[in-house]
Formats: sequence, structure tokens, C-alpha cells
Amino acid sequence: MDEKSVLSRVIDILKEELTDALTGVYLHGSMAMGCFHPLQSDIDILVVCREKRSSETYRGIADQLIRIEDEMHLSKGFEISFVLESAITEGRYPTPFEFHYSAYHREKYRNNPDYLCGGDDDPNVVAHMAVIYERGIVLYGKPIKKLFQPANREHVIHSIASDANSALEEIAENPVYYAQTNS
Repeated sequence: MDEKSVLSRVIDILKEELTDALTGVYLHGSMAMGCFHPLQSDIDILVVCREKRSSETYRGIADQLIRIEDEMHLSKGFEISFVLESAITEGRYPTPFEFHYSAYHREKYRNNPDYLCGGDDDPNVVAHMAVIYERGIVLYGKPIKKLFQPANREHVIHSIASDANSALEEIAENPVYYAQTNS
């Protein structure tokens, strides 16, 4: 897999779909830390926008991400969340997100044209922002230190605990996801 080509395609889609609302695109997770494995890792991206976009825009982005995953044979695909710049600058926790796409939601997006994951709060976004601040890579937009602040320690601990609790509750519902995620 050509990582630069994949990321370039995603950036092109985001710039085209979000136009002047796009503040920045930030890589975090295994690819940012140099331990990405194409058969076991997803590509973690946080997109920051100045303003909300329509559900049609987000659905169009989901459809294009599916197309990239299919064409480039990305088994784990993308995990991508969209947040508003104001949520970051105000330090809102749990962080509201406008749109989320991941392998967990892929088939819902593929099979239901009305499906959209977004418009909710996510305690995990703060952990992603902590990784971005320390080890993230700017793919497009504002420099990390100009947008993100050091993470609130209590929020990060709560985020990790929330994720662990969710895993305990959801493992029976989706055991393959948790076995693959943690292998």
C-alpha cells in the first residue's frame, strides 16, 4: 500500500467537499507513530472544520472513503472523525463530533443511504487530540500547536476508562471487532 497516495486522495476529497470550512486534517494513531501495519491497522484521522456541513456532504465523503477502501484493498480502512474548531478551542468534553466513519460503520453506510453517524458527543476524541498534540502529523491546515492544547489529564483518563467500559459492554455484540482491534 502506498500510504502517501491514500492520504493524498483523502485530502483531495476533504478539500473538495469541505472547501473553506476545512481548518485542518490530522493523522494520529499507528500511522503517525510509525508502526502502521496494513493488515492490522486502520488509518486514524481527525478532521477539524470551522462550521458544520450538510448530512449530504458527510454521506458523500463516506461513500468516497468506501470507494478508496475498496479500490486500494484497505482491510481495516479509515477511522475518521470530524469536529468543529470551536469545540477544540473551547475545550469541550466530551467532544461533540459532526461525523464519524470507520470499519465498524462501513456496512451501514454501504447499505443504508440515510445512515449517518454524527451529531453526538464522544469521550474518545480527547484521547485522539492528546495523541495528535504529542505525536500527530498535519496532513493539511493549521499547525498542531496553533490549534490543539495539551490534553486535560482527567479528561484523557476518563476517555480511556470510557473506552474500556464500552469494550466490556460491546464485546458480546461485536466480538470480531474487539479481537481484531486488540490483536
